[in-house]
Amino acid sequence: MANRSGPFAPAALAIGLMVGLTAGLLAAPPARAQVMQAPAPRTPEPIPVNPPPAAEAPINEAIAFNRTERWLIPFYFDKEYGNRRHAARGKRNTRAAPASFEKAPEIGDVLTAAQIADLPRLPGPLVRDLPPRRPDTQRYVAGPDVLLVQQSTGKVLDKLGGVVR
Repeated sequence: MANRSGPFAPAALAIGLMVGLTAGLLAAPPARAQVMQAPAPRTPEPIPVNPPPAAEAPINEAIAFNRTERWLIPFYFDKEYGNRRHAARGKRNTRAAPASFEKAPEIGDVLTAAQIADLPRLPGPLVRDLPPRRPDTQRYVAGPDVLLVQQSTGKVLDKLGGVVR
C-alpha cells in the first residue's frame, strides 16, 4: 500500500467528501411542500353588560361635592383628628351642631340666615388644597358634617356626613 502523504492528499480527501455528500443529496427524492391550514375562526363570547349601580351615578358637580372634595375633606379631618388625639390624650372632643339646629341638616333643607351665620367655614389650610368654589356656593362645617350650601337661597345642596370628628 502506498503512502499518500503528498501536498495534495488533504485537499483530495476534502473534495471526495464533498462529492459524496452532494451525490447523496441529489439521489434523495425532493421533499413535498406542506401547506398549513388556517384554524377555523372563533367567535368571541359576548361580554356581559351589567347596568352600573345607582351609587356610581355621575355626580352633578354644579350642585354637589366633586370627587376631589369628597376625597380631600375627609382626609384632612382624619389627619387633624390624629394630630389632636396625640396632643391631648384622654380628652374627648366631639363636635356638636350649633344650638340653632334642632337636628342635623339634610340635603334639600333650607337654612335661615341666622343658622348660616352660626356655621363655621372650612379651615384655611383645607380651603387652599380644594378646587375653587362654584359660584353662589359655600362650604360649611355643621357638627360632624360638611355642607355645601347655596348662598342665595340657603338650600343645602350636598352633605358629607360624619367626616369631622
